[in-house]
Amino acid sequence: MSNGKVYVNKAQEVVSNMIARGFAIRQDAVSKAKAFDEKHRLTASASAKVLSFDKRVGLTEKLTVGISVVNEKVKSVDQRLHVSDKTMAAILAAERKLNNTGSAVKSSR
Repeated sequence: MSNGKVYVNKAQEVVSNMIARGFAIRQDAVSKAKAFDEKHRLTASASAKVLSFDKRVGLTEKLTVGISVVNEKVKSVDQRLHVSDKTMAAILAAERKLNNTGSAVKSSR
């Protein structure tokens, strides 16, 4: 085996070991973080506080109503101005133009 190939093989081996060790370290860090969270119940506590705040303020209901109102307004504007129809017509026209251009290029070859 040539010296160059030996160095490449050694470098690949070193990199492979580093990646494997890095993965093991990450797995260990994730496991420790999960254990810490379970011990101190940080995620559960934060979730409970968010749910409590949501129930007190009614944020989910307000957002749902707000989204419904916005959707109705968008539909109303679309029906009045025919935005969807015009957009579809423009897309179809562009598609036809592309197809015609592609056919012209193909036939000119």
